[in-house]
Amino acid sequence: MTFSSVYDRMRGALPTKMLFIGLLVLLLWGVLRSTPPQQYFDHSDKVLHILAFSSVAFVGRLAMLMMRGVVFWPFMLLGAASLEWVQGWMWETRHFSLLDAASNVLGVFVAAGAYLVVKQSLGLTSGRQRTY
Repeated sequence: MTFSSVYDRMRGALPTKMLFIGLLVLLLWGVLRSTPPQQYFDHSDKVLHILAFSSVAFVGRLAMLMMRGVVFWPFMLLGAASLEWVQGWMWETRHFSLLDAASNVLGVFVAAGAYLVVKQSLGLTSGRQRTY
């Protein structure tokens, strides 16, 4: 089984959509809960923000290929930036952090870069095979 065949099976498939929904639920639970996560080292929460948002954005792009990239990526960036504000608005025990919001946005950019690398390594443009 080649990387290309795995990619073709995953993109837009029901298991990928279910994985996206599961990751999104976990992300929302982690960001919107009333207590902050445990600090394992200085700024470990920033690493978790980057990992969480890059995972959700990358799998989300694979799951929602019917949505154009010019709609999907700005939507993800808006959600990444605004979730930090919503967290501070919902809970008195949590506060808005510009560094957390920047980590969220960076995670989306990491996912977009990874997605572009995968597409280019497979020779895809706009979800279609190139013909020479």
